[in-house]
Amino acid sequence: MTGLAALLGTAVCVALYSCALHDPYQLGNRALEQRQYDQAIRWYQEELAAHPDDLRARNNLGIAYLRADEIDLAFQEFQKILAQHPDYAKAHFNLALVYYKQGLYDRELDEYRNTIELDPDHFDAHLYLGHAELAKGLDADAIKEYEWVLKKNPNHPAALYNLSLLYEDQGRLRDALSLLDRYLTLEERGHHGAEQSPASLDPWHAKAVQRAEALRHRLFDQP
Repeated sequence: MTGLAALLGTAVCVALYSCALHDPYQLGNRALEQRQYDQAIRWYQEELAAHPDDLRARNNLGIAYLRADEIDLAFQEFQKILAQHPDYAKAHFNLALVYYKQGLYDRELDEYRNTIELDPDHFDAHLYLGHAELAKGLDADAIKEYEWVLKKNPNHPAALYNLSLLYEDQGRLRDALSLLDRYLTLEERGHHGAEQSPASLDPWHAKAVQRAEALRHRLFDQP
């Protein structure tokens, strides 16, 4: 009986593995990760043909369209979701990315804010809202978002760099320099502790070095 039970257990495992290999949603996710967007679109469409109410598949289909620069088709998918599920935060966030691609920056801002209202801990919504507010000259609002991001991830490079710019503009030179020094340390160590060659550094690295030197001069070298 023990041998039979083991065989049956193995058979069940094989069957489950086989099902996983032919799961259109999972195959779509794999293709999306590999940047095979046309293939991902086909898998998600197959999943939705069988399960039209699968929000995950429809949301990811919209993402695949977006990354394939099929902006109108991406817009349609996110609108389909929100027509039925207006509180689906992921669709609001992805719709914001569509509006960015379309140059509709006020609507982009609104959708990041909608995302955060529905999901206050949506990290990328806070980060991208900070970027969008910085681009619009809404400095005080951008500062709040970047400060939130750095509370969650103290070593986020873009937040460190952009917030240092905003602090410098406000005359908070020591705070700006502190953030720049942390940014430069991270860049030079590749965020993982390994030393980086100059060619592999972030393209903003040289500008950050210049800004840090200028800040030190203003703070410490002035009579």
